[in-house]
Amino acid sequence: MGNHEKFPNDQFYPYDSQKENLVLKTYGTYWKKWLGEEAYETFINFGYYSKKHLDTNLRIISYNCLYCDSINFYLIKNPSDPNDQLKWLENELRKAEENNEQVYLITHIPFIDGFFLTECAKRFKALVDRFSYIIRGQFAGHTHNDEINIQTEYFSNQTKEKENIGVVFTAPSFTT
Repeated sequence: MGNHEKFPNDQFYPYDSQKENLVLKTYGTYWKKWLGEEAYETFINFGYYSKKHLDTNLRIISYNCLYCDSINFYLIKNPSDPNDQLKWLENELRKAEENNEQVYLITHIPFIDGFFLTECAKRFKALVDRFSYIIRGQFAGHTHNDEINIQTEYFSNQTKEKENIGVVFTAPSFTT
């Protein structure tokens, strides 16, 4: 789900599931046959979900980018982890790790500089760094460009050498 799926754009209220109930149930209903019951229930309540891909060891985790969107003014109340989405994401990644699963992270707004609130971005990047060995791909849209963004993390605070921890593949969106 992207930042133009509702009006006003980029505004998603994460502190009361009833406030966003209409948009989440509408999209959830469209996708239910692909999501399955458990992922559907999570999606219609929060706008994110986790789903194991058929008979593989791949877990697809779709996070709600609007919980970290730098121009979502509702996030002033809690810019570090609105509605505990990052806590949920960490739990899903830990379960995937325990079950020897590989992970694809999908979203609309890519995790790249400027799109996420600073505090949320720090926590998200820490999770990507920690679980980088099981995260096999990150996929997004939003930018209207075909892009590849390499994520880096400081390998050592003393040498300031950087290490690649992930790649975000961004496909162009259709809206203008």
